[in-house]
Amino acid sequence: MSQQIAATWNASVQKQRNRLGSRKFVGLYEEIDYNNFHQNLQRMQESFKNRVVTQSLITLQPAFERLNTFERAITSCVQAHAMPASLVWGVLQALLRVRFYESRCDEY
Repeated sequence: MSQQIAATWNASVQKQRNRLGSRKFVGLYEEIDYNNFHQNLQRMQESFKNRVVTQSLITLQPAFERLNTFERAITSCVQAHAMPASLVWGVLQALLRVRFYESRCDEY
């Protein structure tokens, strides 16, 4: 599975390198292979796991998961009645999606 992810990663990097091939992007980005990316990500997770914000988010995870089950209903209500609550819901929705995709990345 890891080799498949690495191959997909490398193909995506190559595609983006071709897209950004013009001279104006030279030196703007640094290429990183999947293994280095994964090691850096694990190192960052280790360094941030004991911070207050991280611990708070872990504590709030059950509440976020519960909110996620009602996401579509809340989104419909907020869109029907645009108020300051729509801004708050937008931020919460972004947090929910980030957490969801982060948990999916942890599986690999």
